[in-house]
Amino acid sequence: MGTVVSKKEAQHVIKQNMKADGVKKVRIKSHHAKPYRKRHYAVLVLAIIGAVILLGSLITYRDALMRGIGSSKQFISSLFTISSGASRMVTIASSEGISLGYDQAAFYASALDTDSKLYVGDELTQSHAYRVIRLTPATSVDITTAPSAAFTATIHPVFEGSDATAQAFADAGLSSSGLKLVNADTVSFSNREYSRSTYELADAVVTQGLKPQYTVYTTMEKSSLLTIVVAHGTIDASTDTRFDAILESIAFDVASVAGLQTLNNQDIAASYAGSTTSLLQLLDFATNTQVAAAAAETVDVSASERIAALYSSATVKVYNVYCMDVTIDSVLAFRDYCQAGAGSGFIVNAEGYIGTNGHVATASPVDAIIKQAIYALFLKGDATLFNYLADKVGLTESDLAGKSSDDALKLVIDTFYTKLDDSSVKATNSMQNLVVSVTSTPPDVTQLIEDTNDRKAYTEDDNVVPAKLIDSNYKELDGPVRGGFTASDVALIKLQSGSNYPTVKLGSIDNIEQGSSLSILGYPGNASDNSIVGSETANATLTNGKVSSIKNANGSDLKVIETDTTIGHGNSGGPAMNDNGQVVGVATYSVDASGAGDGTYNYIRDIADFEALLDSNGVKAETSETQTAWEMGMDKYYNSHYKSALKYFETVADLYPNHTKVDKFIASAQTHIDNGDDVSEFPMWTVWVGLGAVLLIMGGVVILIVRHSHHHATYKAGVAQGTIQPMQPGMQAPHQEVVVAPGQPVVQPMAHYQQQQLASPGVPQQPVAGANDQQPPTQYS
Repeated sequence: MGTVVSKKEAQHVIKQNMKADGVKKVRIKSHHAKPYRKRHYAVLVLAIIGAVILLGSLITYRDALMRGIGSSKQFISSLFTISSGASRMVTIASSEGISLGYDQAAFYASALDTDSKLYVGDELTQSHAYRVIRLTPATSVDITTAPSAAFTATIHPVFEGSDATAQAFADAGLSSSGLKLVNADTVSFSNREYSRSTYELADAVVTQGLKPQYTVYTTMEKSSLLTIVVAHGTIDASTDTRFDAILESIAFDVASVAGLQTLNNQDIAASYAGSTTSLLQLLDFATNTQVAAAAAETVDVSASERIAALYSSATVKVYNVYCMDVTIDSVLAFRDYCQAGAGSGFIVNAEGYIGTNGHVATASPVDAIIKQAIYALFLKGDATLFNYLADKVGLTESDLAGKSSDDALKLVIDTFYTKLDDSSVKATNSMQNLVVSVTSTPPDVTQLIEDTNDRKAYTEDDNVVPAKLIDSNYKELDGPVRGGFTASDVALIKLQSGSNYPTVKLGSIDNIEQGSSLSILGYPGNASDNSIVGSETANATLTNGKVSSIKNANGSDLKVIETDTTIGHGNSGGPAMNDNGQVVGVATYSVDASGAGDGTYNYIRDIADFEALLDSNGVKAETSETQTAWEMGMDKYYNSHYKSALKYFETVADLYPNHTKVDKFIASAQTHIDNGDDVSEFPMWTVWVGLGAVLLIMGGVVILIVRHSHHHATYKAGVAQGTIQPMQPGMQAPHQEVVVAPGQPVVQPMAHYQQQQLASPGVPQQPVAGANDQQPPTQYS
């Protein structure tokens, strides 16, 4: 008799041997005699039905939401004026002898000159020695096509190589090894012949059937080579016409091309080969910036509508009319100095604090006296006041000697502002009517001016609320006319009555970059017939554009945003918002060389300048209760939950009856409810949890079906081999344990396998009672 061991030790040995032999124990029951169990398939069918029902409910819910969203967007679009996407044809002219035209509303352009300097946006309207020009679609109905498409044109002033196509690939940074030629022919654009070759990737790399294509165009003018590579993205090259108009616009300046300096092959190699990668990286940076912007641009209308819907009521029209007599050193300098203007502003908390431009809201006697002194001198030839101020600040003729008129004037203005004692200049017999339209009804402009001339306060009504200037950082004669900016042209005013005002959210200039989308809310429009104050209905307009660059204001470390977003008359002081609806700046300057108000160069003051005013006056920018309810209501309205939206809109109406849009939204929500368009709210997470549970059940049932099939196969093999006793389904028979090896037909009873393993050399033959045994040990043989 062998060594006496415990049952536990014997089982451990058997388990180890089974693992080593690659076999497993299978317990066969009577139901394994059947090829399948009906209950398994019944549960699977029920689970599939449940999944279909849940998915169907999700699809139905989604469709209802989409219908409602479409209807909601259509209604919102009818309420707001959104200016965006107008065609702006621009010509890029390179002194290297080539020019092309494109639509700024349709494409984003960037270029590199011969010194590898990058140009983007409106900078391209000026002629430079552009060597590489890249265009990418700015918008697209399908966002998957625009970001991956590009047009890259490269001009080689002198080309003596033999393979223009290979040069084109190098210019665009493409490797020809992974491409195959699809088509090669010649084509004409504007009577110029191009060699055209279309390539595609040799193998699909993303999904079946998706093969990006590239078209290479090359043409020569004298010794100058132009290569163009169009990356078509997901659009087939044969149907992609997006860049055809640009190809048609290409023109060569033959005289410029002929006059270019001739370089030898070695110079060309040194100039081009070593720099191609870095040049393309610069262009890719510009393109990638646009890709992000393009993705936002494809939903730009929706984003704009949301911004307009959420914040137009918190954007107000500010009217500033004032008259004063001005004294200096207690001596009357002039009488009835009257000014009037209008601009925009944005409410930053429930108490009615408003941000705007300094030039919209201020009435400074110091500004008035300096301005009058200079105007009188230059426009009227009266130097009396000018000489008085010059003498007072110690400015002498020698200080201006040798300076140009422009430089001399800058020095005068800067000296007046720097050395004039502000306390010596007073406004007397003054009246400032700083009023804000809090509804779409403007004040009676004529009455406003008359009241101010008569030194009377304008009568407050439900539509117009008087405001008070709290603080500003502004000098009227500042900026270029002074030789640089010393102030930021921002102001903080406060409504003198009312509460629970709607509000905007303040962001940061750090949240935007070149190419980022911008939206400006405000009240643009031409002045009325009185040439002083616009009298048009006060309806906010949203204008869209992009960040061209972020720069330091001339003469200071304060930031300004340069943008192609038009800042028209009356937009001054309006909020400039990113795509999240956060105010990142204050619309301020528009420099238009044509004088037509087109806003050729537009600048936005950093919102941080305004926040500095808030901090210095202990004012906090906070979202009001009205705004919170409005945003909740708009969210419900967008998602077709009209009953829930109606409750929030009614809350807004109770908190702030002057809300400019809430009555229309209440009426619209009620109409949708009456028409049965309301989509009931229910917690979506329960559906997803239910669907997850159903999928888990389905997975478990599939596992049971597969397992039963394997057990049935083992049962059939064992019966055929005589190692398993036949059983009838449903019979009360003890289960049988067998050992099977995967992939082998041999089925061995578990008891036989145990006997073989325990009888093997080196395996203990007899268990003994151990300290942990509950029953007397059994003899194994």
